[in-house]
Amino acid sequence: MNTPPDIRLKPVHEDDEHFVKTLTLETVGPYIDKTWSDEKDRKACFDRIDHRNGKRSIITKNNENIGFLCIQDRSDHIFLDQIYIDKKFQGQGIGQHILYEIIHEAEQLKLPIKLIVLRVNPAIKLYRKLGFEIYEQDKDRYYLERIIKAQ
Repeated sequence: MNTPPDIRLKPVHEDDEHFVKTLTLETVGPYIDKTWSDEKDRKACFDRIDHRNGKRSIITKNNENIGFLCIQDRSDHIFLDQIYIDKKFQGQGIGQHILYEIIHEAEQLKLPIKLIVLRVNPAIKLYRKLGFEIYEQDKDRYYLERIIKAQ
């Protein structure tokens, strides 16, 4: 990915796991709490987040950990599993820039991008702005896809 000079991606190492867990609780936790009132359902959702596979990266700004990214390369699409930006750094275009880079990569590979977002998460606005369309929904989630147009 071609990120700005002060924004970098680095692989997640064992000593980053606490940061990832804390960031997850702080960024997506409130939306999980709004979506599911039952403790068992909330715990199941957090457990699923903790045990995903994929290309996992820490997002840094000037060598400070500020976010987390997890992408799964599948045979017929790229699955944007998780992108979390620390609340102190939200609204600065960092997440949008990373999404642009993922879109660029998908265009090179000629693969669509898919993701799932909770209905209560305001990030849906950014995804829609960047061309993601809802292809399925349930009472809690939107399933989005960005089709790569043939050139």
